[in-house]
Amino acid sequence: MALIEEMMTRKKPILGVCRGMQLLNVVFGGTLHQDLSEREGTYEKHEQDIPADQTIHQVKVDPNSYLGTILPEELPVNSLHHQIINELGEGLRATAVSEDGVIEAVESEDPNQNFIAIQWHPESTHAADTHSLVLFEDLVERARKHALN
Repeated sequence: MALIEEMMTRKKPILGVCRGMQLLNVVFGGTLHQDLSEREGTYEKHEQDIPADQTIHQVKVDPNSYLGTILPEELPVNSLHHQIINELGEGLRATAVSEDGVIEAVESEDPNQNFIAIQWHPESTHAADTHSLVLFEDLVERARKHALN
């Protein structure tokens, strides 16, 4: 959490993945459901029992978000988590959700904060999925721009 706070203080780019998204939410004062079973209405399989390089459910991306500028409005993702956001942290906005309403991505409402965070694992799917690779390319580009400033 201290690393996240330091990165945000320095306005360095962050790509939070899975627990990284959960930690960002907590840093911003949000809460988590400790298990999917605590959230009524969750029906998607969020803890897949197939290899992580395969996708298991869809997420819908807010086209009016930063994430929406680099990803399509709907895409398949893998899912390896049992904790989810309960209350969204102050100053965060949900930018992708699964069909059962689980928050799958967040961004800061403050345009000066340079992070996106996602619940899925693009590091496992990037070899076969260009949308996963785009997330890493975007992180590199944001880091390059930050270094030039």
